[in-house]
Amino acid sequence: MTDIAEPSLASIIFIRIQEFSRRPVAEQASLKSKLDLLVARVVERLPPDGRIVLDAHDGAAIVIPAAPDHAFAAALLAESDARDLSMCIGVNYGAIKVAWVADKEATLIGDGIVAAKTVADFAKPGRFFASRAFRDALAETAPEAALTFSAAGTFTDDQVRIHELFAHDANAVQKRRRKLFTIGVLGVAVILALGVAARQARIEIARSNQPAVIVFDVRPQVEIFIDGVPKGKTPPLVQIEVTPGKHTIHATHAKFPPLRMEVDLKPGEKMTVKHAFFTNQNTNTNKPKPGFFENLRRKLGGD
Repeated sequence: MTDIAEPSLASIIFIRIQEFSRRPVAEQASLKSKLDLLVARVVERLPPDGRIVLDAHDGAAIVIPAAPDHAFAAALLAESDARDLSMCIGVNYGAIKVAWVADKEATLIGDGIVAAKTVADFAKPGRFFASRAFRDALAETAPEAALTFSAAGTFTDDQVRIHELFAHDANAVQKRRRKLFTIGVLGVAVILALGVAARQARIEIARSNQPAVIVFDVRPQVEIFIDGVPKGKTPPLVQIEVTPGKHTIHATHAKFPPLRMEVDLKPGEKMTVKHAFFTNQNTNTNKPKPGFFENLRRKLGGD
């Protein structure tokens, strides 16, 4: 008479002897004995009612209904013992049904055990692979332990089912921390660079908006026009601020020809307009210069 329990979730550790069927019978028997010792060392760390051990043709399965972190610790122990035994370890978390036969020996049915064996088929000797289901279940109860897994790749089994597997890596946490640290340092560097760039941009914008200055040193007093707009007389006008760019400067006086200048000023530039208007208005240009005899006569007192 067989009693089949209700389906439940459990962690399954499958330990497989690599290329078991190809080995000589004597070697198979030897490896089986070593496997039994390995399984015994693993399950002795677990409570008697907290695990079920099942024999398989090329290995053994350990079913642990407890939280996935118990299965993780057991898989680590199995991995340590299996390094020199050409044994591959696969860990899965899935649904199973426990079947008890008349002699009280347990057997399992369900996809959980099948998936665990498939994971072990892809694992490397002396290491264990975990399914995504197990890694995700472990993350809920032992997040730090889940971080010790790194992606091993995507594999397709004989039934054309795809499995995303993860390899246990004791240095994965340190690698992740170094990666996060590097990303953090780069992030800070980028932020600082953006800050410097933003500040430089603000400086450039401020500079581009900085007015230019025209200083006037013009004699005598004249009227100043900038782009046709009167700005006052200089002096007293000494300087004036204008926007950067091209401007036309006029300095006009009623008695002198005007001064006209075209300028192209940069932001913050300061230039000086220096000019003196000269006139010969009071000089009689039609009167001939005195000759030699006229000068002599003046010196002798003559008219």
